[in-house]
Amino acid sequence: LMSFLIQYRTLFEVKILHDYYLDRVDSRFLKLRASNEAGKETEIKRRLSTYDIRNDLDFEPTAASKKFMNAHKMLFRATPTGFLVATKVKRQETNEGIRYQPFIALESQFSIAVQLKVLNPIFQNFTALPLRTSIDTFYYFSNKGHADQSALPLSLPVPVFKTRQHYEMGSLVKRGNRFFEAIKNTSGQSTTNTSFWEKTENHQQATSSDKRLVYTSYKPKYFLVEEKYRQVLVASFDYTFPIHISENAAEFKLLDAQGEVGVITTEDQDTALRKVRLTFEELKVGAHTLKVKAGSFTADYEILIDDKLFDEKNTAGLLGVVEIAHQADLEEYRLLETDGKLRVEDEATTFPVFEIRLRNRSTYWKYVPLNGQSLSVDEAVLKNETINRQSVYVSTNPQPFLAQSKIDIGLLGANADVKLPNAHAKSLQQQPEEDRYFSEIFLPKMAE
Repeated sequence: LMSFLIQYRTLFEVKILHDYYLDRVDSRFLKLRASNEAGKETEIKRRLSTYDIRNDLDFEPTAASKKFMNAHKMLFRATPTGFLVATKVKRQETNEGIRYQPFIALESQFSIAVQLKVLNPIFQNFTALPLRTSIDTFYYFSNKGHADQSALPLSLPVPVFKTRQHYEMGSLVKRGNRFFEAIKNTSGQSTTNTSFWEKTENHQQATSSDKRLVYTSYKPKYFLVEEKYRQVLVASFDYTFPIHISENAAEFKLLDAQGEVGVITTEDQDTALRKVRLTFEELKVGAHTLKVKAGSFTADYEILIDDKLFDEKNTAGLLGVVEIAHQADLEEYRLLETDGKLRVEDEATTFPVFEIRLRNRSTYWKYVPLNGQSLSVDEAVLKNETINRQSVYVSTNPQPFLAQSKIDIGLLGANADVKLPNAHAKSLQQQPEEDRYFSEIFLPKMAE
């Protein structure tokens, strides 16, 4: 009797690493991993041992990708850190050693798209994703368009700071060779203004640059010259003006690589514009720029139009799409070698491990004492403020949400032995007050 061994090998893996679960008060996971700290591998393994992003996100290939994988004998598997795709292979002995050829030869150019859907209702509370955006877009992560580098993050570079642009608290920007995080909502304040910005480090995490995928669909349109209907690609979405803008008319221009593809102008309104529905037709797949002008306000938004990345009308809970491609110019981001076989590194078969790195949200912690009780505090840590005619105690700096670690905040005087509770992600107030996002924590009666 002959025995047959059916063998699958991993083609690629995508890991989604979230600071909320992996960071500690005194040790950031990505910084630890990049360090030369003794014993770091043991600590990294310990933190990952309890990590399971499947509690927060669901991963589902698009219908077109499922069809492609089935036809090419591929398997999709969700993992505690994300997901992977494996392919059925044929084992081959060559002069260079054992190599693996996909059982069904893969084209020189192909891609697999996986939708990320939110399962945890408070995921956005503890994740540093924008709470308010001008355009209703989805995140798009891909291995296309990246420079050759040793790590394989799928996020775009941190956006360059633009004067006169509105930035939400938590936004990351680059100015020169330095990186900054907005610690308040800002409208034109320079990064040198320490009341609105603080210096930070770049760990190639997801930013607003990655939130650029617009939902599109096809619809029939009658062309008079041709005297027939054709299906045209349509993008229809709302544009919401930043809260500090008060203009009565606006112009919206959509451009692709060849130039202008659509213009929408609103009529002068009696009241300030807040939201405008935009519909652009006869579009082509690819990168576009939306240019907005309303009075002295101008803004540019990079958006991506690609109908193949969506399952029609199946966008409920959709956070974004991961598209992993294979093509000639991907270098370290490639899936296969030029001979069509699985990747080899140091004479051993290997596969790329891509990463999506998510930051945890930071908020100002607002402690509300019972009946306005006066407390003795360390003003380097907490400050007494009056917000909405209520006496509260607010952290002097934004504090991060952490699943596995507690931040030590204490009182003075008669309550010197008291440690104040940390904010829970559920306590996030999604309406900003005085340009800040708060987490509200109600305190019991303290010692006088």
